[in-house]
Amino acid sequence: MAPQRGIICWDLDETLGGFRCYDSSYDGLDLPVGVRHGAFDCLIRLRGKGFRHVITTSASRDYAELVLERTGLDVHMSAVFHRGIVSRQLWGKCYRPVLEHFSIREADAYHSMIVIGDRPTDRPIDINLVFVEQDRGYVYDSALLERTIELLMEGGAGSFARGFDFVFQNARAGDWPDHRGRAFPLGDGAVLVPDYRSNTESGGLGTNVIPALRLVPSPSQKRDLDAFEL
Repeated sequence: MAPQRGIICWDLDETLGGFRCYDSSYDGLDLPVGVRHGAFDCLIRLRGKGFRHVITTSASRDYAELVLERTGLDVHMSAVFHRGIVSRQLWGKCYRPVLEHFSIREADAYHSMIVIGDRPTDRPIDINLVFVEQDRGYVYDSALLERTIELLMEGGAGSFARGFDFVFQNARAGDWPDHRGRAFPLGDGAVLVPDYRSNTESGGLGTNVIPALRLVPSPSQKRDLDAFEL
């Protein structure tokens, strides 16, 4: 068994896939449903490298558990942190319950935990963690996220925090597809845009600055929603 390397906190909807059909409030809408392309392989490979996966969602516990069971994602998750645990504020999420669940010290969490979501409201507001945001990420290949995690681990010698520093220091100016400015190339036209973002608009409960990476894929990495894994 691979040694434990860290914890990946996954948002659920629009990050791991499209699941709104399981929410009765969306009845009558023609919405895509399924797990994003390559997600199962991504989760399995990262688990094989020693990472633990958890869900951190603003959805209800019943909804999250239903989605995970129906899609088969549940077998890859070490724990589920739902709305009543992580979404105690109107804006942003609390991730301290995750480190408390796994008995991780806050000083270590900065290096061993990472947050992945699809919108700014997934940003940590109670502890300082690296945050990866990919708008409408569920319509793109999951390999991009896997590549990002591996880059951070390699560039940071096993630390997500130092990995962010590596990306930030090595980002360069360019006219990238769908982005202009400083970015770090991931290959195949995808880039990471590093930034330090304030969490004060949420009345942040911890430090005021979060190290954030915006993952900007190339159009070629978009996947047909008909190819969702069901």
